[in-house]
Amino acid sequence: MQTFEVQQSSYGWNMDFTCTDSSGTAFNLTGYTATLKVWKEGRTTMYLSGGCTTDVAASGTCHYSVLTTNFDEIFKFYARIEATKASTVVKFEKFWIDVVE
Repeated sequence: MQTFEVQQSSYGWNMDFTCTDSSGTAFNLTGYTATLKVWKEGRTTMYLSGGCTTDVAASGTCHYSVLTTNFDEIFKFYARIEATKASTVVKFEKFWIDVVE
């Protein structure tokens, strides 16, 4: 599972993602809306849900632009990208976000 290390209160940069299927093949995001979903470790209430920008749909690449208050507390979060198209929701592999001082 991938881990992003983020400096507390850091913002104005992009988290880059490549969405892949279980065999590691790029998932074509054409027509899908990608969303970053984040939870605090050990909790069930969602901490953050934010829209991603698709970079190259056929290659499955997208990014999330980190905002001022997204990661303002030191904590370990788990996250995933979800892609939605009409009533279809594709959930990609979870990953960690470690917010450090």
